[in-house]
Amino acid sequence: MLSSSSKSSSSSDQRIISFSINKKEIIEKFPPSFFSKNKVFLYSLHSDQLDYEGDLIYSRFKARTRPKAYKKEVAEDQVCEVIVSSDGFKYDEKLKVGEENAKHWYLNFADERLFIAWKGQLFAQDEIQVCEHPILGSLCEYLRKESLNDARYSPITQQTSPTPVLIQNVDRRIAVNVKDYNIYGNNFAKASTDIIEQATTVLDMKTNRKSNILAISAPRGGHGEYKLGEVNFIFDTLYSGFKACCMDTEMYAQDPENPPTVVIHTGNFGCGAFGNNRELIAILQILAARMAGIKYLYYHAFSEEGVKSVKKAIKVIDEEFDLVCKDPSDIEGNLVSLNKLFDMILQKGYKWGFSDGN
Repeated sequence: MLSSSSKSSSSSDQRIISFSINKKEIIEKFPPSFFSKNKVFLYSLHSDQLDYEGDLIYSRFKARTRPKAYKKEVAEDQVCEVIVSSDGFKYDEKLKVGEENAKHWYLNFADERLFIAWKGQLFAQDEIQVCEHPILGSLCEYLRKESLNDARYSPITQQTSPTPVLIQNVDRRIAVNVKDYNIYGNNFAKASTDIIEQATTVLDMKTNRKSNILAISAPRGGHGEYKLGEVNFIFDTLYSGFKACCMDTEMYAQDPENPPTVVIHTGNFGCGAFGNNRELIAILQILAARMAGIKYLYYHAFSEEGVKSVKKAIKVIDEEFDLVCKDPSDIEGNLVSLNKLFDMILQKGYKWGFSDGN
């Protein structure tokens, strides 16, 4: 029996479950076991180093009620700064001087079933994240076992509505370079072990910053122009997840009087295998971050083309939708109905794309 402890919470904070569990115990009880021979090889590069310390912290939340209105950012300290990069997640990004007290959250572009393909051949964002943080696979197996007796442990990120999953204090064991080596997605299964080893850096568990993960799932299978229900669902998923990050950051702060600044690291959420529209997804992520009170949204667009989509989304929000505050004293004028905002989005006629097969 693994030792775990639950965190008490009020009925208003939307938690389904929250607990901490010893990392050394869970990795030994549920060692990562891969079906893919290349993932077995990848794990072998560091599997002899099991110096795990401390606890994982796991939380799963109910969806939050959608706000009725968007409030234009009036004061400087209310502004959500969007940092756009053409790179993927590095998990050690720094902010400006004076913002050292920050908690960085990294999205897992999840299926509705948490880490669904982590054992198999595929090597896209979800699977890369688990391979780099293999204790996530151990956690997934633990959740499946516990869920047989208690449905709150079910490893899922939505049940008709979003149920964001947050995991804190996760050890990143390796860094895999998929930008300079052609091993992303389905190419990983065809790669030689020599190439995989060249693309991989084993990290120091003692000095490497621990990762915090937000797992949420985008919709899939749409066609033609987006419908209101689809836009609502994407926004609700993002807003619920971002607010959950704020709540867990505050709840687990070492100094409750001075909780860390929340930094969300995201990217082209749901725009690969699920075929969502990059510009629309960027618009909804930025709106959700602003409305959730996120100070920094670090947007990893993965390519220069992706950067253009994000910058265009920012321009649409601030110029076409006129969401920049011009008069702080105009309280009513600085509120925009969310229904009106979504109508403006639908009038843009954003269309679903196609799956990239990864």
